[in-house]
Amino acid sequence: MVGRRASDDILASLNEGAERPVRLGEQVYRLLRRSILNGEMKPGAALPGEVKLAAAFEVSRPVIREALGRLRAEGLVASRRGSGSYVTGEMPVAETPETTEPLDLAAVRDAFAELEFRMVIEAEATHLAAQRRGAEDLAAMESALEGFAAALEKGHVAHHLDRMFHRTIAAATGNVRFVIALDALETERNPAEMVVRHRLHFQPRERGRAVLDEHRDILRLIREQDAEAARRAMRNHLERARIRMIGYGGDD
Repeated sequence: MVGRRASDDILASLNEGAERPVRLGEQVYRLLRRSILNGEMKPGAALPGEVKLAAAFEVSRPVIREALGRLRAEGLVASRRGSGSYVTGEMPVAETPETTEPLDLAAVRDAFAELEFRMVIEAEATHLAAQRRGAEDLAAMESALEGFAAALEKGHVAHHLDRMFHRTIAAATGNVRFVIALDALETERNPAEMVVRHRLHFQPRERGRAVLDEHRDILRLIREQDAEAARRAMRNHLERARIRMIGYGGDD
C-alpha cells in the first residue's frame, strides 16, 4: 500500500499529457494500464479512490469503474473489500483461442522486426547503463527481475515484466530518449498480443528460465560496471531470443 503522497504522485503522472478522448473509458483504461505495465504503478501499490481518479481525469465515476473492471479482468488490478483497488501486475494465461491456436504469422513477423530494432538500441543503452547506474537503478532492476521470476514460476504472462526489466536499464542511462523508444513499442499492446509474446519468448517454461538466467547475467555485469561485457550480454540475449523464436514449436 502506498501513502497519500505516493497516491498524489500517481495521479500527477496519470494526468500529465492526458487528453479528453472520444471514448473516455478506453482512454482511462489505457493510461492506467500503461502506468502499471511500465512500472510507474508498482505491484502492491494502492490505486487512488474512484472519486480522486474521476477528478484527475475529469470523468464520471462509472467511467472509472469501467476502466478498473477491465484491469481486474486482465488480472492487473485486484480489489480488497473495504480498502480499494491494488496493483497486482499479474496476468494469468487464460485457456482462450489466443493461447491454444497457432500463432498469427503477422504477429511473429512483427516480433522479429522489433527484436532487430531492439538489438541496436538496447545494446548501447546497456553499455551506458553499466557506466552510469546508481544504487536506485540497481534496486529497480532487481525488483523488476524478482517480479519477472515470480510470474514465470506461477505460469503467468511475463512479457510486460520482462519489458519492465529492460526499461529499468534504459532509465539507468539517464537519457530519457532510450525510455521513450522502448515505451513506443508497448503503448498500444493489447492483452492478446501480450499472450502471443509470452508464448514466443517464455513457453515452454524452460525458455523462460533461460531468459531469466540471461537477465541475471546482464544485471551482474551492470552492477560490476563492465560496460563492454554488458553490451555484449544484452546483444547476445536478444540474439538468443531471435533463435528461440525461430525454434518455437520445435522439439524443445
